[in-house]
Amino acid sequence: MTSEPPKVFISYSHADEAWKDLLVKQLKVLELEDVLEVWDDRRIAAGDDWLPAIEEEMARARVALFLVSADFLTSEFIRKKEVPELMERRSGGLRVIPVIVDSCPWRRVAWLAAMQCRPKDGKALALMADAVANAALAELAEEIADLLDGEPATPSPITPATEPRVSIAKLPATGEHFVAREAELARLDTAWDDEATNVISFVAMGGAGKSALVNHWLDAVAADGWRGAERVLGWSFYSQGTESAGASSEAFTEAALEWLGYDGEPILSPWKKGEVVARLVRERRTLLLLDGLEPLQHPPGEQTGRLKDPALQALVKELAAQNPGLCVISTRLEVADVAGRVGAAAVDLDRLPPAAGAELLRQLGVEGSKRELRKASEEFGGHALALALLGTYLRDVCDGDVRRRSEVALLDQGIEQGGHARRVMKSYEAWLGEGPELRVLRLMGLFDRPADADAIAALRADPPIPGLTDGLGDETRWRQVLARLRQARLLAPAEVAGGLDAHPLVREHFGERLRDEDPEAWRAGHERLYEHYKQATDELPETLEAMMPLYAAVVHGCRAGRVQESFDDVYRARIHRRDEFFSLMK
Repeated sequence: MTSEPPKVFISYSHADEAWKDLLVKQLKVLELEDVLEVWDDRRIAAGDDWLPAIEEEMARARVALFLVSADFLTSEFIRKKEVPELMERRSGGLRVIPVIVDSCPWRRVAWLAAMQCRPKDGKALALMADAVANAALAELAEEIADLLDGEPATPSPITPATEPRVSIAKLPATGEHFVAREAELARLDTAWDDEATNVISFVAMGGAGKSALVNHWLDAVAADGWRGAERVLGWSFYSQGTESAGASSEAFTEAALEWLGYDGEPILSPWKKGEVVARLVRERRTLLLLDGLEPLQHPPGEQTGRLKDPALQALVKELAAQNPGLCVISTRLEVADVAGRVGAAAVDLDRLPPAAGAELLRQLGVEGSKRELRKASEEFGGHALALALLGTYLRDVCDGDVRRRSEVALLDQGIEQGGHARRVMKSYEAWLGEGPELRVLRLMGLFDRPADADAIAALRADPPIPGLTDGLGDETRWRQVLARLRQARLLAPAEVAGGLDAHPLVREHFGERLRDEDPEAWRAGHERLYEHYKQATDELPETLEAMMPLYAAVVHGCRAGRVQESFDDVYRARIHRRDEFFSLMK
């Protein structure tokens, strides 16, 4: 029994039917030789159900041709049905070839710009003389014949991986206590199952529990066998708005390109990086989690919430337009670039309801009537971090008595700046006094992200920095202090790669206190870190990962007052390499 020749499926707009007919004419020569079989929607017989017919032919295709024009790129059926399904089948062996038939801004379409289009120079067929255009179509037919030569007549079935690839180590740890948020968890469940939702953002002030919500949902997804996800990638931009100067997605895009399997030439354009990451994400059903996006957004003002980073802007826009999986964002500001767009949803993460806040206090060891616990939750704005700190403070300092919450310091600062949480931190500061615990918290204020173990060791090394690291050299006492601060929830519950972490509002609060009250210790701490990071990598690093300590050195050097030296000796000499502009060009 003779097998059927491989199928060539043509996706096109009926406005470009003339070009389709010219292409079919060339392919017909090969069809008569049993090299291939051509199919387009004009072969649907009168009275047949057209959608099942198209779906069946797409499933059987070995090669798919996209006849690209403005009409093609604006067709709802092509954009939402044919392109996504055919692009998804590339991983199963389908060859997709875009053919530019008429002038249009196709290079601004991410999934197209990342592909090899025909004619080979990307020049539209409509701009060519008739004989030249016909020759280009004949050459395309020859290329398709070469592709199919020796390949099986029917495509290999797509066998999804039983276990998805998962990379979530970059997401922050958020502790074991979690209450309420049932509606938000259900919203995430719906978004993952809903093909119309491509990007969902959770928007709230710092400390409201955005990361905890996402982590809790992610745990449930993992327990359910990942619910059909083929890849799960998580990343935290981590400063969470405490330090937006110099924030960049570069480390993320480089890591994502490698993890997603990009093996092409180095991409220099940030826009292009974002578009290629989006294209790779869309190749399989991917759950992408972007935590703490606000450092890369414009602060409140004329461009509130717009992404400053071009790579992230391109990525988020492309995923909002088309995404077989889901992108979950947590941020303090709604992402204005996709606000209101079809495919993008934003959820304001309101404060904890009084009953949920009361339950959180109870879990942390606070005692009192239901009425008093609910009232305490309301007084602290239902702010998740503030209530967590309040609970541990009342437990450790006030015998767990909720009625003694009036002893928590008043603070003239709005809730948007984390005022409720800062009230508790100020009370902790007074209770701890000038001891090692307070010095550890001030030390954390030197960082706008998790502090790695080597940097902490450099700060603790002799000679001690007066007012900052004196008394922190003894290892046993050091571990006791860390345990106490973790119990109070002022430090993250577990070590991060051997280093330390704290909630961004904690780092921000104690960093500001150190800078304002002991500027000499602030300067000396940053100077110690400047010297450490200068020596923490090769003189001339060759990769982005190896370059990261030099970027950190520049930041800490500037805060230490050594601005010109940081610029000359690190930024120009080792990052840019003078006129070579290495970090940009390589």
